[in-house]
Amino acid sequence: MKQKILNYLRQSFGIEGEDALELYSSFIATLDENISKFDSYIDEENYADLARTAHTIKGCAMNSGHQEMAQIALKVEMAAKNKNKPDCQLFSAKLKELYSVLE
Repeated sequence: MKQKILNYLRQSFGIEGEDALELYSSFIATLDENISKFDSYIDEENYADLARTAHTIKGCAMNSGHQEMAQIALKVEMAAKNKNKPDCQLFSAKLKELYSVLE
């Protein structure tokens, strides 16, 4: 997946080499920081912060060309806006699975 994202950055934005690696590292750091908050937001039923955090991840994934992650983050965001805890849990777990193959 890393190479796919690096190719996307090169093809879409003309970003290569160290600059692309730096953006990839920033993508991973942003995901790490935000995904780690999901469980506590869900446990606390803090749907506003969960939706905002999922929105951040969605944008980050879209900018990096990871469409599947962006789609799942959108599902988390919508479930949070609807205060649907089971779906928040389900899609959060799927998002974490996608993230785990990036690390």
